[in-house]
Amino acid sequence: MALVARNVSERPCAVKGTPRVQFLQADGARQTAVSRMPPSPGVVPSRVVVPAGERLIATLEWGASSGPSRDATAAVQVTAVPGADSVRLVPRIDGEPTTLDVLDYAAVKIGPWAQAVDGWAKR
Repeated sequence: MALVARNVSERPCAVKGTPRVQFLQADGARQTAVSRMPPSPGVVPSRVVVPAGERLIATLEWGASSGPSRDATAAVQVTAVPGADSVRLVPRIDGEPTTLDVLDYAAVKIGPWAQAVDGWAKR
C-alpha cells in the first residue's frame, strides 16, 4: 500500500524518516500488538526536500492475514512528521469503504518518505 502526502504550504519543506501509522478497527480501537518494522535491509531514510504543492510517498507492506472481519483494519491514523496533526484515512475500493487485512499481531514494514513516483513537476 502507498501513503501519499502533499506539501500544502507555499514553501519547500524537508522531511526525513517514516510516517507514524496506527491501525484502527471499525470501533476506533487500535489493532493489538501490530509490529512496525523497518523496510528491507539497505533502505535508509534520507532527507527529502518537497517543493510547494508536490508529493512524497511511503510504502506499507504486510503479509495477507485471515480472521474475523471485526478484527480487520477499518482505518489508519497517519502522522506524516513529528509534531504534525494526524490524519485518519479510510481505505476505499471504487469509492466504497473497505478494510485492510492487517489484523492483531500483524507485522507491517513501513518504508521511509521518498519522492513520489511521478517526480516533481517542472515549474
